[in-house]
Amino acid sequence: MNTSTLRFRDEILEGIPHKLPSKKPYDNTVNHAPKRKDILNSVEKQLALKNSLRYFEPEHHKELINGGFGMVIDGSKAAEQRLNSMLFWDVNNGVARGSWARNEGALEAIKRAMEKEPNLKVTLPNEVDDNLLI
Repeated sequence: MNTSTLRFRDEILEGIPHKLPSKKPYDNTVNHAPKRKDILNSVEKQLALKNSLRYFEPEHHKELINGGFGMVIDGSKAAEQRLNSMLFWDVNNGVARGSWARNEGALEAIKRAMEKEPNLKVTLPNEVDDNLLI
């Protein structure tokens, strides 16, 4: 293995770092997720945030929720729109992963989400005939 492969492997095995990386300025030259419809109610939004934060140590939650990844959550209408857009993609990313794990509920949910939002494109898993594997 070359050095960069070993370094990448070591970083992956380390898991989520205990120290957050420094904030990067918002880059207007990079494509960002488009604004999406607001499809989650407040309880679902809170659940989505909890699900996102569970991967990080509790001492980082306040910083992350207040824009640790570059999003400023200041109560403005613009911040609300950015948050809704981010949550849409984050939630559906998780649902898509569930569908790839062949979770029937997740598969149905991601199909419904794609029907509601035509710009959401997810590659759906294909069933494999068990008889082919025997």
